[in-house]
Amino acid sequence: MRNAVIIGVVLLVLGGMIALFSSGAREGTLDISVMGVEGLGKWLPTASVGVVRSHPRRAPRAADLSLRILPLYDVDLERDAVIPKSAAESARQSTQRDISAEVFFRKLENLPTLVVFPKWLSGFATTEVAHTSLLIGDYDHNRLIQQIGLPGLRITHGAPAFETARLNPGKAAPLQMVTLYHAQLFRRDGLPRPCREVIGFNKGALLIYCDDIGYLDAAYYLSDPDILNNHGLSLAENAGFAVALINGLRPSGNTRPVYLDTGREEMLDMGETDSEARPYTREAEDFARFFSYPLSVFWGLAAVILGLTLWRGVRRFGPPLDAGEDRLEASKTAAIDAKARLLRLSGNDGRMAREFVQARLADLAAQTFGAGIREAGIGEAGISRLFAHLASRDPGLAAQFSRVTTHLIGKGAEMPPTELHRQLETFRDLLERVTHGPARVSKPD
Repeated sequence: MRNAVIIGVVLLVLGGMIALFSSGAREGTLDISVMGVEGLGKWLPTASVGVVRSHPRRAPRAADLSLRILPLYDVDLERDAVIPKSAAESARQSTQRDISAEVFFRKLENLPTLVVFPKWLSGFATTEVAHTSLLIGDYDHNRLIQQIGLPGLRITHGAPAFETARLNPGKAAPLQMVTLYHAQLFRRDGLPRPCREVIGFNKGALLIYCDDIGYLDAAYYLSDPDILNNHGLSLAENAGFAVALINGLRPSGNTRPVYLDTGREEMLDMGETDSEARPYTREAEDFARFFSYPLSVFWGLAAVILGLTLWRGVRRFGPPLDAGEDRLEASKTAAIDAKARLLRLSGNDGRMAREFVQARLADLAAQTFGAGIREAGIGEAGISRLFAHLASRDPGLAAQFSRVTTHLIGKGAEMPPTELHRQLETFRDLLERVTHGPARVSKPD
């Protein structure tokens, strides 16, 4: 039973920790992986480019920003989030952060935007190996291109090797050395009519700009995310090129921060409402903030401590005891203690000593002649019979024991405290010899 309780507690703690950490683990792991842009968010401020990170509970004003950087990880904007059923399927999953088409189009409004195309499957983030099998296929790319409204645009991949080129990031910046592995580029023969090449390799366009196309707002599109992600920033002069590129895409004279948008929803404040009197309604998902990082760490620690406490309690103290156990014995002991206290307070120590001696003689008689004599009361006849039996075993001890017993029963109430104490000590010593000595009392033959 105890082992079952321990196993249950352990499973409960593990389940709680998994539930707490799983909600935010996927998002946070992606940002700091080789595919993420956490490094870009830390690198740009060192180059005097301000950065505002997207947050599910913050709404910065669009007028306070200069450029939106929108890295795409979703290759199907018209499906719901898909949960992989196995580790192998998770490694092959092409969608790491789901975003709907409606949200994507809304993100292109009212702020110049650099859309970064996806390149790698999620297996790249987990294995950190840039293998050909982990590239997003043409079918997924073509579906994404159709959904965002750029029909005819095509993706091409270079050889499984590093390709290097000196490119001009724009705005009179010096040429920068750019290195890409499995370079992902836009095919020039498939550029839609409202799109033009801004920066390119020999084999294709790296950055294009597309004007408004119906419901699609104008935006820049970067074919290869390795220019800006954590993996690519460490190659050649990619870090310097990334800074020069972003400065070149910001409107002239606009030095306001860039918006690094990795959220699933559009959180910018477009200035349609008064920011000081913005309406706010609480929803069920607001409760999730109490379990998001870093609070999830504290909840996890609390779950571990609770589990250890329960486990330790079960192991050390065992199952709970019935409150009724030993109740009768405890009641008798409490009654005897109360009676003794009352007798002492009333100055009846002698009477208490007499009752004590009589009780011990009754126990001795019950041990010798059976329990029936205790129920009937020992009386003088019973005492005489007990001493006669004792005298048959050890006449000298019987005489001493009889004398002290008679003295305590008959004159205990009249004795001074010191004499009473001395006689009681003698009685205890003789009783010990009677019950445990060589001539101890036993049942008659």
